[in-house]
Amino acid sequence: KGIVPDTLRAQPYAVNELHLQPTAGNSDEVVTVHAMMNNMDAISGLQLDFDLPETLEYVDDSFTLSQRGSSLTAYGRQTGSQLKLLAMSPAGNTFSGNDDEVCSFHLKLKGRYGYFLDPTKAVLTAKIGSQTIDVLSAKEGAQVDVLSPSLSTDENLDFGRSPITSDAESVLTVHNYGNAPLVISRYLSDNNDVAIRETFPLTVESWSDAELHVVAKAPRGSFEAILQLYSNDLKNRVQNISVSGTRYAPNSLTIETDDMADGGTLRVHVACDNIYDIMGVQFDLVLPSPLLQLAEQESIVKTNRMADMSFTYRMADSQTLRVTDYSPSGKSIPADSGKLLTLNLVAP
Repeated sequence: KGIVPDTLRAQPYAVNELHLQPTAGNSDEVVTVHAMMNNMDAISGLQLDFDLPETLEYVDDSFTLSQRGSSLTAYGRQTGSQLKLLAMSPAGNTFSGNDDEVCSFHLKLKGRYGYFLDPTKAVLTAKIGSQTIDVLSAKEGAQVDVLSPSLSTDENLDFGRSPITSDAESVLTVHNYGNAPLVISRYLSDNNDVAIRETFPLTVESWSDAELHVVAKAPRGSFEAILQLYSNDLKNRVQNISVSGTRYAPNSLTIETDDMADGGTLRVHVACDNIYDIMGVQFDLVLPSPLLQLAEQESIVKTNRMADMSFTYRMADSQTLRVTDYSPSGKSIPADSGKLLTLNLVAP
C-alpha cells in the first residue's frame, strides 16, 4: 500500500522572464540590444539597470518599446557608468502578448574586446490583487562582441644601399590580427622622395596580410623618412614606420683581357661606367705572374675618354701594378661608359 501524506505544500509562481539577446558589431559602430519577455502576468512596468564598461556607451534616446508596449512610456539615461531603462504607464496599461520582444536600445562600441551584458537590477511589475509588486522570476544577460581590427607591422624599414639610376623599392607587410576588417584610410610621408605605391583606402581582411610597396627616389647620400599609416584600429590609429637607406652613384671599373699567345702580349683593357664626371682614377692590378711586366713600347695606351688625363704607374710590390690617372689642369673624364686605356704586358 502507498503512503498518503497528510499535507502537501508548494509555492506556485508565475513565470515572468527577461532575456537579453546577443549582438555584435565593429568597433566605433552602434549595435542594437534586444530584450525578450515571456510572461504569465499582465506586466505594467519594466526596469533594467546596467553598470556599463568603458567599451560600451548608451546612445541617447535609443531606448524604445516594441509594439507590445505601445501604450507605455519609455525612459533611458546613462549617468557615469550607470544606465537605467524604465517603462511604465501612469494609467496602468500593460504590455500586450506573453512571449516576444519587449524593448531594445543602442550601444556604441568603443573598445576592442567583448563584454557580457548582465543587468545589475531587473524588475517586472504587475498588479496582483490590490498591490503592484515585482513579479520577475528570472533574467538572462547576453554577450556583446566587439569586432575590431588589430594592425601589426615592422616599425623600421631599411633599404640598404641602392643605385640612383633607378627607384629603390622595398616591401612593408601589414598584418591584421583582429576579428574585423582593417581599413588603412591614408598615409603621410615627411619626405617627398619616399612614397607608397598602393592606392588608399586599403582593406585588409581579418587574420590576413597586405604588402605595401615603399618607393624611394632619394638622390645620392643617406636618406630618412617617417611614414604614418592611418587606420580604424582603435588602439593604434596612427602607425609610424621609420625608413632609412643610402643611395649611391654606380660608378664602376671593369677589366677585361684578350687571349695571350705564347711569347705574345697580354692586353688588359680597363673600362669605366660613370654617371658623373670623374676627376681621377686609381687602381691596383695584381699580375698573374711576376714574370709579366709592362711593354717598353706603348705600355699604356689611352682612349679618347682619357684625352685630358695624365697617368703614373709603379709597382706597389713584386706583383702589384698601381696605376693613377689624374688631370693637372683639373679636367675630368666625362660621364659615359666605355674603355679608358689598355695596358700591354709582356714576359721579359
